[in-house]
Amino acid sequence: MATIYAKERSEIVPPDPYAGFKWGLGTEDDDVVLGSPGDSNILFGYGGDDLLVSFGGTGNCLYGGAGADRLYAYGDSVNAFLSGGSGDDWLVGGRGSNTLIGGSGDDHLFGDIADDVLEGDGLDDDADPGPCPQEGGNDTLWGGGGNDTLIGGKGDDTLTGGSGRDTFVWDRQDLGGTDRVTDFDVEEDYLKFSNIAPDRLSLSIDGRSSWLSIRGDDGQVAQRIEFENADLLSSQSEGVALQKLIDQGTILFA
Repeated sequence: MATIYAKERSEIVPPDPYAGFKWGLGTEDDDVVLGSPGDSNILFGYGGDDLLVSFGGTGNCLYGGAGADRLYAYGDSVNAFLSGGSGDDWLVGGRGSNTLIGGSGDDHLFGDIADDVLEGDGLDDDADPGPCPQEGGNDTLWGGGGNDTLIGGKGDDTLTGGSGRDTFVWDRQDLGGTDRVTDFDVEEDYLKFSNIAPDRLSLSIDGRSSWLSIRGDDGQVAQRIEFENADLLSSQSEGVALQKLIDQGTILFA
């Protein structure tokens, strides 16, 4: 296993538009890729089961690539971007506001205490990382503290917002699984549906959990969402309860 330290781009190849970034480029084997303290690190694991670590700063980007990778943005990382790529990955954000994207595979995403964006799907493995700005698996997303946005994407996902006013997002193109939201608070959190009409939604209750179903174009249920230990109906009929959630802004459409 090689240990690789990030360097200025000009030390690796001739200067180009990415000059000023510090790059750590892994291999097709299992690597440890460590960022330089401070801003503007781009770490790429490529193949193998890699460990990528940045140490605080602003605008660091970590791309796992293929393999079961572990990506950590330690300390007061601000605007860090972590993308696991393919494989079953672990992504951990620091104390700042970060974006974590699991990619394909069964991933675990942990946001920490600030306002994070966590998404189960991700970039193509061969995508040019650029200067930092899909396929789905069964992902575990945990927002931690702060007002987080959790996007499970395709697959059967488990989403936990943690403390704060969190937004759970589903898009029409990602329908086809059964997701579980473990800590939805109807007084604080939001459900956002992109490219999904209100008349495609229906509510039900089963034991201690509420269920929201989304119908596809053929009228059949395409997606089910369990809200663990949450009563979204509040002893009201399905239609009345659903409309109330829409009217009070708990359910949003985009």
